[in-house]
Amino acid sequence: MKLRTFGFLLLSLGLAFSLKAQQNQSLYSYFDRSVGLKNLGINNGPIHQNPFRVSDQSHRYLGNGGYLLGDVIYDGQPYVGENLRYDIFKDVLVVKINDPNNSLGIDLIGAKTESFVLDQKTFVNLDRLIQKPDFFKGYYEAYHPESPVALYIKYRKDQIEVLRSDGLFYKYQSAFDFVMAYQGNLYKTNDERDLGRIFPNHDRAIRDYAYVNRDTRLSNPTQFMKIMADYVNNLIQKETK
Repeated sequence: MKLRTFGFLLLSLGLAFSLKAQQNQSLYSYFDRSVGLKNLGINNGPIHQNPFRVSDQSHRYLGNGGYLLGDVIYDGQPYVGENLRYDIFKDVLVVKINDPNNSLGIDLIGAKTESFVLDQKTFVNLDRLIQKPDFFKGYYEAYHPESPVALYIKYRKDQIEVLRSDGLFYKYQSAFDFVMAYQGNLYKTNDERDLGRIFPNHDRAIRDYAYVNRDTRLSNPTQFMKIMADYVNNLIQKETK
C-alpha cells in the first residue's frame, strides 16, 4: 500500500517521545509533585479490570506481567517514570499512580495516548494517523522508524478457554504481526520470503542470513525480525554508497 506522507507521519510518531523527553524532566517531576498526584491529567480513565482466571503462568501483559517503570505522552503531556502496564490482549495502556495508598490501575484513554516507552521498547499509537490502512491500528512497537526500512511490530495475546473441574480458566499465547515501511510503502512481513519479495535484488542474501539466524526465528520472532530489518538496512545503505 502506497501512502506518500505515511513515512513522515510514522517517523514523527516514533520520535515524538524522544524529542519531548529531552526537555527538562526534573521540571516535569517538580510540576507533578506541586499539582498533586490526584490532579494529574494522567489520572483519567476507567479502573483497569482483569476478571479472567488463568490456568497456568501465562498472562495478557507485556514483559513479566507486572507494572514496570516507563514513560508516556498522554494528552500532549510527557509523564516520566510512571508505573505502566501494557495489556496486550485489550491493547490498552494501564497506569498505577505513584501513591503508596493506591493499588488500582487506570486504563488510559487511547485517543489521548500518543506514545510510550516500556520494557526498553517504544510504542506509537497508530490510531492517531488519519491516512492508514485498516489493518494498521492500535499500539505498535516502532523499531528504528528513522531508518530507510522501518519495522513496526504488533503484539497480540490470544486467549484460550480451559475448562477444568473447578471452573472455567484461561491461558494466553503470544502472537505477532510485522509491518515494514519503505519509501512510503507498507508491507505485511511475516518472514524472509516476504522480505525477498520486497527486495528482490537481495533475495538470496536475505534467505542466507535468515538461515544463519534460524534458531532466533523459532525462539524469539520479534528479535529475528529486528535482526533482519537491520540487515536489510545495511544492504540498502551499501547500495547508496
